[in-house]
Amino acid sequence: MVPVIFTTAELYACLDDLEVGDLSTGNLPEGVTFDRRTFLWHQRGLSKSMRAKLAGREVAEHMPSWADDFRRVAVRSVAVVRVDGISDFLDRVQP
Repeated sequence: MVPVIFTTAELYACLDDLEVGDLSTGNLPEGVTFDRRTFLWHQRGLSKSMRAKLAGREVAEHMPSWADDFRRVAVRSVAVVRVDGISDFLDRVQP
């Protein structure tokens, strides 16, 4: 099962590194490029109460890097799909 949000909103992905943005204002410099998308993946950090509990041994044996462990227990991916992109989304996520 894949969590999905369907929307009529325009969806865009930034093609440039967002580190060029001003953190205090959120403004991006001129020349930053965007690409219209029919769907995007939104990754949401989970609250502590929703994170999976993992034994230290499992982390040490199966997830040697902190980043892998964090993604597994603390991040949930949700698809955001434009209603006109449902077919495109289903074509790409079905095995």
